[in-house]
Amino acid sequence: EISCSLVGSEMCIRDRLIRLYSPLDVQIDEDKRFEACVNICRCSCELDMGSFDYDLYSGSIEFRMATSFNGSLISDKQIENMISYTCGVVKKYTDRLCS
Repeated sequence: EISCSLVGSEMCIRDRLIRLYSPLDVQIDEDKRFEACVNICRCSCELDMGSFDYDLYSGSIEFRMATSFNGSLISDKQIENMISYTCGVVKKYTDRLCS
C-alpha cells in the first residue's frame, strides 16, 4: 500500500499527452544547490519513467512524467498507475534528494 499526498500536483491532458507534475515538499539550502545537482541527476537516472526537475535558483524540485495516448484510449487504470508510480517515486526519493 502506498501512502502519499499529491498536494499541489497537477495533471494536464492536452494534445493526446498526459503530463503529471508533483512538487516535492523540499527546499535545497542555497549553499548546497550546486552539489545537489549531481544527486538529483543520479536519482533521475535510476528511474524507469519520469524525471526530477530542479530549479537551481529557488532550490525546488518536482517529479515529472508523461505518457502519450495518441491513436488510442487511456483507461482509468493507466491514470491510477501513473499516480501510484508518482507517489512511490516521491516517497522513495524525497529524503535522498534532501541530503
